[in-house]
Amino acid sequence: MKSVLGDAFELLKSDNEIVLATILEQHGSTPRTSGTQFVIKTDGTSIGTIGGGQVEADVIEAAAWVFTNRSSLFLSYEKSEQKMLPASELKNGKLSILLEFVESSKKNIALYEALDQALKNRTGVILTLNIKITGEDGTCRITPTLFSDDLNWLAGASLSQNIIDDLFTTTDYKFKPVFRTSDDITYWLQAISPPSRLTLFGAGHVSRATARLAVSTEFQTMVIDDRKDLLSIEYYDSSVNLKHLDSLEEVPQDLQFDEYDYIVIMTRSHTIDRKILGQVLRTKAKYVGMLGSRRKREAAFKKLTSLGYTQAELERVHSPIGIKIGAETPEEIAVSILAELIQLRSGHGPEEV
Repeated sequence: MKSVLGDAFELLKSDNEIVLATILEQHGSTPRTSGTQFVIKTDGTSIGTIGGGQVEADVIEAAAWVFTNRSSLFLSYEKSEQKMLPASELKNGKLSILLEFVESSKKNIALYEALDQALKNRTGVILTLNIKITGEDGTCRITPTLFSDDLNWLAGASLSQNIIDDLFTTTDYKFKPVFRTSDDITYWLQAISPPSRLTLFGAGHVSRATARLAVSTEFQTMVIDDRKDLLSIEYYDSSVNLKHLDSLEEVPQDLQFDEYDYIVIMTRSHTIDRKILGQVLRTKAKYVGMLGSRRKREAAFKKLTSLGYTQAELERVHSPIGIKIGAETPEEIAVSILAELIQLRSGHGPEEV
């Protein structure tokens, strides 16, 4: 599960109340974007971040009120009477933040459990929040509903088919959270994807640097090689899955790649790289990249074309890999690669960076 929501689930299962703070809407230049969440615990400590600084400090302070009053709170920094955020920190941006009081009830645990199970099954979900403002101070009532990505109800409040049809007329919610209205009721929609997985074929210097950076940017990471000595835990974070194969020429059938998978090929052999490339190109992986020069890429493409691969399939390949930053060292190349992966994961194009 997305790490913050996973931590929220664990706290609720342990009979802890929490405040889940979510940026609902963001305009202009602000510390974090819509959909960013963090958890505040009853002792005032938190998990995650919505940007730090005075913004986060004030939200944590407001969470104490939420715990005391056991009521959710909607904070809109577009209102002149709310001056919790100094202009210097907002950078002319505007924020709407929801502080949702979540008690450890059977109903709430069931919703988080359904979310957790769906993501473990590599299935995306859509969280809808019915937000009803009940007081001038921003107090509100929140009614959540959880759907699978094919719009089957999973948990939470039931919604009529008419409301469902109104809320999901377009699919823009898949790219960023959105507000929708049905029967004069406001809903907030957020698509939540399974964790991004990064598979690195090859365990050389660039792979090590890439794996270290991938873990810190929330990619579940696997490194595959046929050289046991290079798959030592001393080179990698303990969370990295190290997989040894007798041969790299055949991708194991138990490796099933889906649309949340990222594959980077960087073995010691051009021939092996090309053979792996041919096998993973016909998977559902979101990203397929191969380390190397344009000459290497063209040689691989020529061979794959002779084997029946189409132009459309070859156009999926990112090679040379990474964003152009003049990278030379393994660490710099890793930054270049992860920048490209994060760009794709976030849905931003080069012109938006």
